Amino acid sequence: MDTDTRVCPKCGYKNIVTSCGFYIECGAGIPIGSSGAVPATSDANTRESRTDDSFAERVASALGQLGFDCDSPDNQWAGTVSVASDRRQRIYVFLSEDAAGQEMISLTAVCGKTSAQNALSLLEWNSRRVDCAFAVRSINGEKMFVVTHNLTAANLKESNLATIARQVAERADEVEKKLSGGADRF
Repeated sequence: MDTDTRVCPKCGYKNIVTSCGFYIECGAGIPIGSSGAVPATSDANTRESRTDDSFAERVASALGQLGFDCDSPDNQWAGTVSVASDRRQRIYVFLSEDAAGQEMISLTAVCGKTSAQNALSLLEWNSRRVDCAFAVRSINGEKMFVVTHNLTAANLKESNLATIARQVAERADEVEKKLSGGADRF
C-alpha cells in the first residue's frame, strides 16, 4: 500500500496517508476524499439531500450527542469510537434506501483492504453474527472490507445508536487487527 505524509487540516497532526485515502494516525481519523469528512463511496443507494429532513435531523441530532461531526450537508457523518484503551475505530453513517425504497441508516467501519484469501472466512463469520455484517465497499476507488449495520427509519431508536456504533466498531476492529497484524489504521 503506497503511503505519503500529510498534516491533518482539522487537528494539525502529521499523518501517514494510505493509498485508500485515510489519515491513519491522528485521533480525528479524517479520510481524504470528496468531502473531507466521509470517504467517497460508490454505493448507488446512498441518498443525497432528498432524504426526508425529519429522519436526517433525528439521526444528526443523535450522532451529534455521540460526538460525531454532523456539519455534513449531504446526510453522511463520521465519528470515532474507542474500542480499547489504545484503539479507535472510525464509524461512517450514511442515509440511503433499502431495496423496497424504505429510508435506511447504515453505520459502517473499514476493516482493511479486500483479499480473496480472507473473503471466505468473513462470509463464514457473517453466518454467526446477529448484530453486524461484513461487506465490501469501494472507498476512494479501492475495494475494502467493512462491517456494516443497517436499520430502516421505522426501526431506528436514536437511543440505540451509541450501542450500534460500538458494536460496529468492535467487530471492525477485531478484523482490522487480523488483517493488519495488529495495526490500528481505521
